[in-house]
Amino acid sequence: KKYAYRPFSADPNLNSIDPRAYFHIRGFLDQAWENREDIALVPTWAQTIDEERVDFYKGVAMPFEINNIDVTVAANTIYGITSAVLSGLISPTVLSDPIIEQIYHNTSSLIAFEIKNNFSGRPDLALTYYPSRIECYWLVARTATILESARRSGTLPLKIMDTVYNIFTDVVEGYMTKDILHLAKRGGPGSVYFDDFIGNDDFTLSDRPLMRGEDRIFTTAMAANALMSSWTYHDTRTGTSHWKTETPWSVKKTVAGCVKWLRRYTLSGKYKPWNAFFSGSAKGFKSLPFWYPGNRLEYLNGTSISNWTHIPNATVIYAVQGYVPADRYNDMLNKTHFGYYTPMTFGGYNNGSGSFPFWSSVPYTYSTTLLAVSRFGSVV
Repeated sequence: KKYAYRPFSADPNLNSIDPRAYFHIRGFLDQAWENREDIALVPTWAQTIDEERVDFYKGVAMPFEINNIDVTVAANTIYGITSAVLSGLISPTVLSDPIIEQIYHNTSSLIAFEIKNNFSGRPDLALTYYPSRIECYWLVARTATILESARRSGTLPLKIMDTVYNIFTDVVEGYMTKDILHLAKRGGPGSVYFDDFIGNDDFTLSDRPLMRGEDRIFTTAMAANALMSSWTYHDTRTGTSHWKTETPWSVKKTVAGCVKWLRRYTLSGKYKPWNAFFSGSAKGFKSLPFWYPGNRLEYLNGTSISNWTHIPNATVIYAVQGYVPADRYNDMLNKTHFGYYTPMTFGGYNNGSGSFPFWSSVPYTYSTTLLAVSRFGSVV
């Protein structure tokens, strides 16, 4: 409640956000403005600007000194609240709080909006710290599947959970499934695999393209998990999992193909078991926040900065404060920001000469693979 991003609030502690975040959620905010809806969203960091002014000198500060919106963080938060309520870890009354209910509802709606709109064409910004699109899909779908299973066992404890169930089921069975099936690649008779970006677009010494597929195991497992979480449910009375009766044959065939590929290659040594489960927010020059429209520039102590021609050589807060009407924002997109025009397109994580740090976990790859193979074997 304290740290939610509220773009329509008058409080500068609540209504300011990283310019990159505003860029990828602006379509969602435009819709809310037109519909006269108030908005409260889960941010990445639990820190206000006022807190940061003090905590910065203790070594605790947000990257670029401003909060942001990461769709994967949002998906994890919705799953955490949902699973905690359904498992009895916390009381359903937590969602009876109107502010918590609003955050839960608005954030779920934003997640669905981003998926339906291809992450606003900028997955490098929308998936701020977790660059895997298919991992994000699974994190959304796992909320859908526990809500599906709970509904089949009885009624959900709160109406808002039914609302979120409908929001997520619509998007995972529609846009998300369509995108996953589109990304599938044939790996031999009856075999299917998925690639992300690690080890791809490399070149040999003779300058020939080289596709290493170093996150192929992880991405294939995640695709299978995402599809199964979208199209199966767990019967708590019998302890068995089942495909929904309306599951398309193409979904079952793709999942079976993923599992076949995983069984053959996971322990073969042919592919690295790597992933990019976490990364820096800047994926090179084009994803730095300074090139995106903003209307708040100040030193950390709150002193406003009037010279916007260059980035100050000091710790500053650069943000979008409040809601910027669509026509005004579009005008801002046609102007330079600190000498550069806003990068409007994303050419892929391997595009360009820049670099960015990412974290990889081999146990994470193997555990998600085990989940995919075992879950497929348990579906009846």
